Amino acid sequence: MRGINPASTLLLLTFIWNLAVFIFSKAVKPKLKKKINSGITALIILLSNLCLVFALVYFSTVIGVSHYMLESRRIPAEFDGFKILQISDFHTGTFHGGTKALIQKSVKEKPDIIAITGDLIDEDRINTQPVKELAAALVKVAPVYFVSGNHDVWYNGFEDFEKMLENLGVQLLDNRQFLLQRGGAGIMLFGIRDPNSWNDLMAEAYLKEKLGAFKPGEGFNILLYHRANMFELIKGKGFQLVLSGHMHGGQVQLPFIGGLVSPQQKQRWFPDFTDGRWNAEGTTMIVSRGLGNNAPVPRMFNPPELVAVTLKSTEEH
Repeated sequence: MRGINPASTLLLLTFIWNLAVFIFSKAVKPKLKKKINSGITALIILLSNLCLVFALVYFSTVIGVSHYMLESRRIPAEFDGFKILQISDFHTGTFHGGTKALIQKSVKEKPDIIAITGDLIDEDRINTQPVKELAAALVKVAPVYFVSGNHDVWYNGFEDFEKMLENLGVQLLDNRQFLLQRGGAGIMLFGIRDPNSWNDLMAEAYLKEKLGAFKPGEGFNILLYHRANMFELIKGKGFQLVLSGHMHGGQVQLPFIGGLVSPQQKQRWFPDFTDGRWNAEGTTMIVSRGLGNNAPVPRMFNPPELVAVTLKSTEEH
């Protein structure tokens, strides 16, 4: 289930409006046409198309926050209202407002933890200063947990990059697990490192191996993993919540259809799992459209996105 994207929705409304004006101009009687000032009609069309330009410039560049609530009996009462802020696909701050805008939005959300689901950097961009500034600021907002994405692990200096994050106070979660505690209760947070392979079969074999190494318990279990396109392998494996990114919202967001293209060759066009909430076999995956971009295809009608997930306990007392 995908969320409402204001940019693509405005695109659709603009198209419908232009179509309606065109049909009206063709359908009215000749006598009535004379009474209608053609200049007014042209002005209406011009204004509606200016709205379309506004959608491209504003909605496609300004960071939005998508809010989700997840209810479960597995969530301890102590974690009722617990908020997770997900940051994905930062790509060294290649979006409007960059690091400063992202920090401001993060502070405003007042999260309990921050989960970074990969691609903080690009392997071909050696300037890590924006990431350093971001991490230094985020750790003052809430505890920060990081799993790698494909562009992170492709970076030649990735080991030093991890040390930098760790020294700043970011908790590395690649192929690790961590017990989040609150008021004497706990939930488990798991993380899986990116497969570091663009071959689908190799990536799938890697993910199966890492999933097999984890033993989620009877409580509430969260998995951070970059590649949302691999949800079919993750569902039903004992994780009630999965936070992912990687898909960039399909680069171009089409109204009521979703993303246009996947970074993976498998299901290249009109792929699933580009954004929003997906449920299957007791697992909910929430996919961030991400923030930056490194692809040759520009982001269109696809604004940068932060994701905030609030947990709600339905535990019986």
